[in-house]
Amino acid sequence: MNELQKRKEGGGVTTPGKLQELAVRKGADVSQLEKLMALQANYEAKQAKTAYLMAITKFQAEVPRINKTKVGHNFSYAPLADIVEQIKTLLEKCGLSYRFEQDHQNGIEVTCVLSHIDGHSERTSMTADPDTSGSKNSVQAVGSTVTYLQRYTLIGSLGLTTADEDMDGRLPFQGLDQSQIAKLDEMLSDCEGEFKGFKSSFFKWAKVSDLSQISAKNYDSVKKQIDNSLEARRSK
Repeated sequence: MNELQKRKEGGGVTTPGKLQELAVRKGADVSQLEKLMALQANYEAKQAKTAYLMAITKFQAEVPRINKTKVGHNFSYAPLADIVEQIKTLLEKCGLSYRFEQDHQNGIEVTCVLSHIDGHSERTSMTADPDTSGSKNSVQAVGSTVTYLQRYTLIGSLGLTTADEDMDGRLPFQGLDQSQIAKLDEMLSDCEGEFKGFKSSFFKWAKVSDLSQISAKNYDSVKKQIDNSLEARRSK
């Protein structure tokens, strides 16, 4: 029995499902049953999202630093297959899985769909043009971009902030600007006021000691992680 099923059946909590059973026994009409069914569907969706957020929080707390296994021209990086190999056991432990979708109507769009065993999913999409660098033919150019976008959307979905530091390590590090630092600091201060120790947990997760050490390209995923962690704590 998974966590969602336990919450559906557990304890003496009056859920929409129990009200629905009671209504059936008392001969409720179709209109009343439809409303109760809608309430039940909404209740289950919220429970599933809570389970998803808790799983992401658990994953982020336990995920190891990603080892960079490939060396390019004066830079090192972790290919998609190696990232997957390093996190697949923890993903299974947390009840998480992912898949990729593609859309080639306007450029190359790749979407990573991250799902939890209880049913909730979230999507992260990126779009780019074919990678025509080097001597790639048209098929290779598309394949290179697809792999690149799969890597980045998976990293963004899971918040693997250290895994992509040197994907194109030829570029110098670009940190957050002052407005971004101020925004994150404001968010963390608000969270700390609600949950003591939130800031220290965040810095441990991000593997930094100061907000200036966070890459600018990770700004959106870091904000999303703060929001998800706060919502998960509120749901406990």
